[in-house]
Amino acid sequence: MAAEQKHTDAEKGHKAEHKAEVRKEAKKAEAKAKPVSKKTAKAVKKKSSYRIARSAEAMKMAVVKSRLEKKKGKFKRPGYGKMAKVKNRWRRPKGIDSRQRQGFKCKPPMPNSGYMTPQSIRGAHPSGYFPVRACNVADLAKVDSKTQAAVIASAVSKKKRAEIQKAASEKKIQVLNYTE
Repeated sequence: MAAEQKHTDAEKGHKAEHKAEVRKEAKKAEAKAKPVSKKTAKAVKKKSSYRIARSAEAMKMAVVKSRLEKKKGKFKRPGYGKMAKVKNRWRRPKGIDSRQRQGFKCKPPMPNSGYMTPQSIRGAHPSGYFPVRACNVADLAKVDSKTQAAVIASAVSKKKRAEIQKAASEKKIQVLNYTE
């Protein structure tokens, strides 16, 4: 009986290998038979991505900002973890006996002015740049490419957006919401 079982196990292994080979051959044949569409041709052709090297100032700001974010951590909502319906969005505890509101050491910290970001990097994007809103090409003149980056307004049309992006790349201005 053990000999029969060994024989069937060997057959199963052979069958699995054979199926894998058949699948590979089928994929190769399918790839050869498929006509290349315009979309797949575009996907195959690599585009140069829009990336402008960050200035030293922006790099420095990004490092400082990320360090402060890690140090601060996330503030937890009271009751988070006890009930599934309570999401981890900060809400100030208002209960008269709330241990978190009273500041017990065993409870998570609450936001206060001591956690405030230094004024030099307050409002900076995680990339290290300060965002400047751009509605047209003329607005790019206000942007300092070393410390600031453009953010194209959401109401801007596709045609105008393309113009702004082209002008920004010529002036070597980073666009934070760049679209291909």
